[in-house]
Amino acid sequence: MGWLELIIALYPILSVYSYGKFLLYLAIPLILSVILFVSNRPKAMNYVLKPFFVLIGYLMLHFVIWMVVISDPPSYYYNSHIQLFVIMFSLVIILPYLNLNKLCSCINLIGVICVCGLVYHTLELMLGHSITTIALPFMPAPNESSRVFNIVLRPVSFFTEPQTYVSYMIVPLFLALSRKNLICALGISVTILMSGSTTGIAMIAIMFGSYILTTKVGFIYRFLLILAFVELGYLLMTSEYTTAGLDKMNDTDLSENMRVANGFLVARFMSLSDFIFGVPYANATDFCFGSGVADQIILDGTGSVFISAIWVAIIQYGLIGLFIYLNLYYQILKIDKSIFPYWFCIVIVLFTNPDFIGANFLFIILFSFTYVNQKEFLGNEKNIYSYNAVCK
Repeated sequence: MGWLELIIALYPILSVYSYGKFLLYLAIPLILSVILFVSNRPKAMNYVLKPFFVLIGYLMLHFVIWMVVISDPPSYYYNSHIQLFVIMFSLVIILPYLNLNKLCSCINLIGVICVCGLVYHTLELMLGHSITTIALPFMPAPNESSRVFNIVLRPVSFFTEPQTYVSYMIVPLFLALSRKNLICALGISVTILMSGSTTGIAMIAIMFGSYILTTKVGFIYRFLLILAFVELGYLLMTSEYTTAGLDKMNDTDLSENMRVANGFLVARFMSLSDFIFGVPYANATDFCFGSGVADQIILDGTGSVFISAIWVAIIQYGLIGLFIYLNLYYQILKIDKSIFPYWFCIVIVLFTNPDFIGANFLFIILFSFTYVNQKEFLGNEKNIYSYNAVCK
């Protein structure tokens, strides 16, 4: 294990904490970038980072032009873009220094701890106790806007909601399946079902289905995968500890679900130029309230607008921005198609998670690009630091 890889593995959990206005989701990548930039630590890989800089360039150009278009933009317009650029520049600095073997070991270790936390939450709920996110020791107390101490109705372990637990655990699930470790894959899948996340149910189906249909494996392993998938389906429908997600799925009307419907509802009020270049507002929320769209969409319990990442890209940066943004995800699959089961899952997350360029994005991109470029060294440290791979 390495200190850098351990921090990246912990980052999705640490990112919800802050020291006052000192947000760890920004502070961690920024501090790591400075340390790596001034240190003599050897790079694990040399990458061609053109897709990243194309996205950064477009976002910067859009930011400058929109300062004129909006005319006297609010302070949060500047703050949000500063945060966005911190994430993007940190990504291109940190990426070449990550070692896949160390990163996978750290993610698997944190995954085991998270599984223990979820089992603990499940037992607490069985006993009729109320639960909150398991707070990390020695971390600052969350501010009033944080969801860390909110009482939750489903097990979440160290995360703030079941979906964020699922988004993290599909990485060790993918690694277990790629190493043909069905026992671990089944164990992880069961905890995902226990979280009651409907997104988790979909991701398990995608992950196992993709491996069964698209991955080149032997007949025996394929048969075992099908058997494991059937067993998970049976468990989902019969166990009292896993039916919460199925019940939630049955009770959900997609046309009234803000995770799915809001993007489509907002798009109805966009002009052709809005679709191409983005709306002339500081962000998607301002567009919704400033143009009267908020009366036509689904607001959350606090009256806030929830829009998934894919629609944030379209609404704020237009189809041009969306194309450049999705090119990063395309490059992942282009380099190594064996990542398809995980890649499919992270694309699904774009339609259910509002994180356009944030903590979840940083973690996903760092892991994905490290995996597809260093997969041949997985389980073998030999010559990794003397080998320079070009990401084309």
